[in-house]
Amino acid sequence: MKCYYFGTPHFGLVKWAFKLKQRWKWSRFLTAPIVFLMIVFLGLLAWLLVKAGCLGHQIASGLGVDSREHWE
Repeated sequence: MKCYYFGTPHFGLVKWAFKLKQRWKWSRFLTAPIVFLMIVFLGLLAWLLVKAGCLGHQIASGLGVDSREHWE
């Protein structure tokens, strides 16, 4: 079994939100909804890309190609 390590998570968006909150005091009411909407948008985008990948595998298997085999 293989184990992949991609490093620690990137907290750039969270750091950006805190910097924005410190610079503009009125923006503290906007940061939470903006971060929430970005997370929802990125989650939806990731879900759509996974579904598109699964559709591609189904089309390839319908053509007789084993697209899920590992090329090493």
